[in-house]
Amino acid sequence: MKNTFSLLQSCAPIEWAIWLLQKLFGS
Repeated sequence: MKNTFSLLQSCAPIEWAIWLLQKLFGS
């Protein structure tokens, strides 16, 4: 799990935030 989080953070924090928002709004 830590590896995935680190990968996402390293990839693009903005995209990570968008994914979270989409999950919340897409609920």
